[in-house]
Amino acid sequence: MLRSLLYLHTLGILLAGVANAQPPAPYTWTGVGPMATARADTCAVLLQDGRALVIGGSGADGNALASAEFFNSDKNYSPAPSLNTARAQQSCSALSDGRVLVAGGTDGQGNAIASAEIFDPAANAWTATGNLNQPRWEQAVVLNDGRVLLAGGCNAPGSVLPSLELFDPVAGQFTMAANTLSSPRKSFAAALLQNGQVLLAGGSDGSESLFTTDVFDPASGMVSPGPNLLMPRAALTANALLDGTVLVVGGNDGVHDLASAELYDPVGNPFPSPSANSQLPAAAIWRL
Repeated sequence: MLRSLLYLHTLGILLAGVANAQPPAPYTWTGVGPMATARADTCAVLLQDGRALVIGGSGADGNALASAEFFNSDKNYSPAPSLNTARAQQSCSALSDGRVLVAGGTDGQGNAIASAEIFDPAANAWTATGNLNQPRWEQAVVLNDGRVLLAGGCNAPGSVLPSLELFDPVAGQFTMAANTLSSPRKSFAAALLQNGQVLLAGGSDGSESLFTTDVFDPASGMVSPGPNLLMPRAALTANALLDGTVLVVGGNDGVHDLASAELYDPVGNPFPSPSANSQLPAAAIWRL
């Protein structure tokens, strides 16, 4: 009897402890170990082994960095092999075979870089690959066939490019696309669509924010104009959603930072004409 009473008493304490325990709050940010080097204008890529690789960027003195760091499962950083060429604002792409392509960027002083290199996690080393045809800094998109698209960007301060290049990871070479964007374009947003095409939205031509878009078709290698955004946007974001639409958020219209958002539907009617929506609420979503 005494043993049963002790058991029930102990069980009651345990259950009370469980009831009063405070589980970790969901949807919160948690601090992790700091990097060894402060860096801006960097990029990070998820490796197939679960680590993240943080690459290059610009240091406190404004110069480009060659250093890289791993973010590990213990939520701390450890040194990674350094780049062959220090670079900031470079594009970083996780290739389908597990390697990482780093292309272009700047030296931190406004000089564009044409070189590219590949990190092989198995060898834990960087190796040079083919150069870009035009030095540039801008983002890249990995296509469904494994190639990498680099579009637009800058090759010098104030010099915006309309050209596109494709990287073949098997050949290790960049080739120019057959045609160009409808306008020189930097600070735009890119999203891979479910049909394998790439939406290139907004950005700046170097003098004003753009509301135009382009669509790149990897099958033909051609670029065609897409539907206009509701309003000009530079430095925006675009994310492909699970239903195939693309959410375009924020940016700057050339005067003001924007709180509005838009939804692109590649199947139904996409963005309506900007002139028909001159009085938009703070967040506008278009969907048939």
